[in-house]
Amino acid sequence: MKPRHLYKYQSFNTFSLQNLKNNTIYFNDPKQFNDPYDTSQPLEILELKKETLINLVFGTEKSNHVRLLFDKIETNEYNPETLIEYLFRISNIVLTIKEELLNKLRCTSDNLEAHLRLLTQNREHYKNLKEYASKVLYKHLNRSVLNSLELIRIENISKKGVSCFSENWNDLLMWAYYADGHKGFCLEFDTNYEPFTKLHQVQYVDALPKVDSNKIFTDGEDQSELVKAFLATKYKDWSHEKEWRVVLLEKNKEYTFKPNALCAIYFGSNMPLVQREIISIIIKSQHEHIKYYQVINDSGGFALKAQNFQYYTFQEAKIRVKELIKDKLDLGIFNVNYLSDGIDIGASKEQIATLIEAILDDLHLNKSGR
Repeated sequence: MKPRHLYKYQSFNTFSLQNLKNNTIYFNDPKQFNDPYDTSQPLEILELKKETLINLVFGTEKSNHVRLLFDKIETNEYNPETLIEYLFRISNIVLTIKEELLNKLRCTSDNLEAHLRLLTQNREHYKNLKEYASKVLYKHLNRSVLNSLELIRIENISKKGVSCFSENWNDLLMWAYYADGHKGFCLEFDTNYEPFTKLHQVQYVDALPKVDSNKIFTDGEDQSELVKAFLATKYKDWSHEKEWRVVLLEKNKEYTFKPNALCAIYFGSNMPLVQREIISIIIKSQHEHIKYYQVINDSGGFALKAQNFQYYTFQEAKIRVKELIKDKLDLGIFNVNYLSDGIDIGASKEQIATLIEAILDDLHLNKSGR
């Protein structure tokens, strides 16, 4: 079951600010990921079963006779003439077999059958030919599967764009890796919105991912099997990330999400205040419902905590502070330090002092008539 919320760690830079402003998620080229094996690892291919092979090669009425020959080879119920006919006919269906036979026998297509007949006349050669015939179709089709999967990787999978998310907002290492040493931020998304309806949970393994070629050719699950193997499998050392991925058909592309998909923003414990202000202004201008959290180190251990706060723009903060100090102003108190006392709106003392000075300036301007 997919999580209700997923989190994306970000550094503070021009691109992340543009994405915030435009309500976009960037889908990267997987080759740019920091794990060199990510999407580039080799695969372990489960070989074709007899039933799959039969459906692939002998799926038409024209191949019925070759299927009968194949069954005789499988059950070892044949004579030299049957063996010759099978190899000759199967080589015309699977052309890589013909190419291999021509190279081995150093002959041409016109005299292939004659060369096979000569081999059956020698006891040792006949034995070797029988062994070859029993394995050749499996070998060539499994090789074709490998070649096809690599072609799919190159022509299809490698062209997809991937965006990565985590189940957790409080992973110390991910703040270090992906959020500029805790100087960045983390976005919280509601997975009921697009593009989160088709998520791929990353599988963490200690061996090469396996692909069942039988499923690919019988169940029509080629995309899910291959996406899982190529794009959603990582080595177990990365398991702390608890990663989920969204895959688009195109890489290096921006996806525009609905504003309500973004639920909250977490500011890194080392993020400078001015950068927090810039991000908050962007968010405030287009998202009324978003929650703001300041991440802090937990004094009780190696962990992170999040403190919820209400962000106010400068003008909103002025209005709120003016309401809080109205009684003192009415009494003719204009000392900034005295007016600042007891004011708590989630801002620093210096910021509160600046707000009060701006309020006093406004009062002075109004009284002077300027």
